[in-house]
Amino acid sequence: MASFTLVDVAVVKGRETEFADRSKTNFLASRKEAGNLRFDVLQSRDDPAKFVLVEIYGSPDDVKAHKETVHYLEWREGVADMMATPRKGVQCTCHFPSEPSALLGFWNTEPCGWLPGAMDLTLETASSCSWHLSYCGMAFTLFFFLSPAATCLQIVKEKDAQQYSPLPYIVAVFNCSLWVYYCVITMETTNQDLTPNGLINAAGALLEICYVLVFIRYSRERASVIYQALVAVGLFWTCILFFEVVLPLLPDWNKHWDFHWGGADVPLKSSLCGVVTDVLNVALYGSPLVVMGTVIRTRSVKYMPLPLS
Repeated sequence: MASFTLVDVAVVKGRETEFADRSKTNFLASRKEAGNLRFDVLQSRDDPAKFVLVEIYGSPDDVKAHKETVHYLEWREGVADMMATPRKGVQCTCHFPSEPSALLGFWNTEPCGWLPGAMDLTLETASSCSWHLSYCGMAFTLFFFLSPAATCLQIVKEKDAQQYSPLPYIVAVFNCSLWVYYCVITMETTNQDLTPNGLINAAGALLEICYVLVFIRYSRERASVIYQALVAVGLFWTCILFFEVVLPLLPDWNKHWDFHWGGADVPLKSSLCGVVTDVLNVALYGSPLVVMGTVIRTRSVKYMPLPLS
């Protein structure tokens, strides 16, 4: 990577646009290419989290018609991006991914909404690889949520839950429900699109509720299953009340608690909820171990929910 001094780069700070001082700006430059798109990546020496994309070109026809250099500042934390061509004063809102996503080769064509009076132009831009991979993750997660179906069908057929434990499924309901809540509150306050995550967890919560109902119907210890389910419901609503009622009542809670979990633009409420959901994820995958005593005693993994583990 060669040393490079940047000149007249539009730096976006909220709604204000400033231009970098050529004597103070210091970046490392490297050129990237993918298909018809070519751009220079500049990494700030002072703040490695900042990347600037310079000289973005579209198709060969676009290069001939538009010679202006596009200056663009990207915050990898996911803040809303702004791109500008200072020579014409044209601005549009457009999203580029982090550099690792671009290097993975995930590209698509996104139209940029130019201001009135400017020429319409479609730039071939890199879209976040997480968006493409999220659909693969949704498919695998759906198979994960469907995996206990065979066990529950066997319980219904035999009309006896035997020594199967309902705890993993109760934890799964709690986990999925809180994930749905996290997606909703995070999308309300940030630009993150967590729709796939929210939908798949909503489907998972419904499936896991069905499994828990099977245990309530056919378990030999029905009262114990109902008690565990009520505890999970109580914990869920306790979390909701804390995030919606208690947290806002704390003095200056959103000013003095500089804690971000999942990105610099994620507010405190979503960050704390994200920590809880991550802990529940660990609990979900560890919950099958509650039957370890039964496995050792019977010397059989028959009652171990292997798909969930």
